[in-house]
Amino acid sequence: MSLEEARTGVTQHEGNNAWGVLPWLGLVTIPIIFPLMLFLGQIISIVLVHDIIFVIREKRSQRHLP
Repeated sequence: MSLEEARTGVTQHEGNNAWGVLPWLGLVTIPIIFPLMLFLGQIISIVLVHDIIFVIREKRSQRHLP
């Protein structure tokens, strides 16, 4: 907001600048989305570990082939 204020010469606040609203939106949306982010993080971690194990097993099985 300081850059916009320096550019326009008009005092900026939440009412006339979209950047001023972002902290207020964060206060509302972060608590709502946080459980979903944790759940998705767990799912991604499980899939990643599964893929790593699969790749390791594939490499081991290819080494034993003649």
